[in-house]
Amino acid sequence: MTEVFRAQMQQAGQESSLRAAAVRCLVLAAAATLFAVSGHTQKLAFLTPENDPANAEFKQRLSDAVGSSGLKIVDSDAARIAFETVAVENPLNMAAREAQQAGAVIGCDIFIITAVTNQRRSSFQKAQYYEAAASVFVVSSRTGRLVHWRLADEEAASPEEANRLLFDSALPIAAELRKVIADAYKNDVALPSGGQAIQALDPESAAAAGIRSPIPYKRIKPVYTPQAYLFGVRATVDAEVDIDGSGNILRIDIVRWAGYGLDESVAEAIRTMNWRPAERGGKTLPMRVLLRYNFIKIEKEEP
Repeated sequence: MTEVFRAQMQQAGQESSLRAAAVRCLVLAAAATLFAVSGHTQKLAFLTPENDPANAEFKQRLSDAVGSSGLKIVDSDAARIAFETVAVENPLNMAAREAQQAGAVIGCDIFIITAVTNQRRSSFQKAQYYEAAASVFVVSSRTGRLVHWRLADEEAASPEEANRLLFDSALPIAAELRKVIADAYKNDVALPSGGQAIQALDPESAAAAGIRSPIPYKRIKPVYTPQAYLFGVRATVDAEVDIDGSGNILRIDIVRWAGYGLDESVAEAIRTMNWRPAERGGKTLPMRVLLRYNFIKIEKEEP
């Protein structure tokens, strides 16, 4: 019987039978695409942590464009009110359980969070310009996983023009999201929950006595990605990792996500490390560990 142990390490830095019918898809036109699985029309919700005019406008344009394909969109105000009852500390850095709870309260299959910023920037090529950017998080309500993240950004000489260009990009982004949503529903949402869940042991419990958890021979720090640095992202990424009795990585599941490439950075660092397997009584055994990585922007010192 496989014993599983949960450990925490801090560092900076899912076919049952599936029938799918696509009625029609026109990529850039206001046409209809209806993704149906076993007669169920997918239900989506659009959220934004800040309801300022720019965030509200981009969210509405994206919602309208995606909704024109035949997907059912939850009323914006109803979704917001329901989401607020969950009291998530950081909507852009959610644990899977928080996201599952939010999706259940809203009553949707998938929810999409958008966050818009507009910043003045400069570079060697441009003395000064404005960048309007939208981070788009696509989240499965069933698993709580982040199934897609993308960054849209536009540059212009004025903040108003940068925002206008960003808003105009909602239509092509929606075309991309339709495929992402269909794939997510097919591969993640529509699949049954079969199988027995692996139970994790409390490291302080008697059952965990005498167990030495897996550790890497040399720790590797995940990269703080350029996207995260550019937007000053402060986030925590949690990963559940299954390590066999030989120290091989069998599975990595991001159970607190952040986007901006940080989830992929964590997974890459974990796979790159060589691991000493768990032991008890001199015998190696497979275990699950929970690894936590904290990211924060550190400004470069001036020479």
